[in-house]
Amino acid sequence: IRKFIKYVMAGNAGEIWTLFLAPFLGLPIPLQPIHILWVNLVTDGLPGLALTAEPAERCLMRRPPSPPNESILAHGVWQHMLWVGLLIGAVTLLTQHWALQGSTAHWQTMTFTTLTLAQLANYNLALSFLGNDPNNAVANIQSIVSGGGSSSNNSLSSLLSQLGG
Repeated sequence: IRKFIKYVMAGNAGEIWTLFLAPFLGLPIPLQPIHILWVNLVTDGLPGLALTAEPAERCLMRRPPSPPNESILAHGVWQHMLWVGLLIGAVTLLTQHWALQGSTAHWQTMTFTTLTLAQLANYNLALSFLGNDPNNAVANIQSIVSGGGSSSNNSLSSLLSQLGG
């Protein structure tokens, strides 16, 4: 549960920082509501489910239980959410500023793509901090899409298999 919260909250903090700081920096609102919904669907849905399919951490049962009054944000989770969120927001806002300075008509597409890819990079960051292999991410998503190992041949599953190997 903690790794899922760490991943989702850090990514969503990046969205919040991007949308909150853009007007203060003299930039137009970077995303429309449909963009925000799509980013949340792509970056919170399948990767979040794939985190639940990760194997258990080694020596998990040998650790003492967490105190009942311990916050879910303990052990540096809130600091991670803050700093990774700020990093995602800063990279997204820098991309937006760069695109607007270059007078490109596709500034909003560049901002949207940067935010989405930064949040997906956060997924690999979450895996690497957990000591898991980020290369298993595609396999975990494939397993979820195909219904846990059934022989489903839908287009998303075949696309993910091409990406994985």
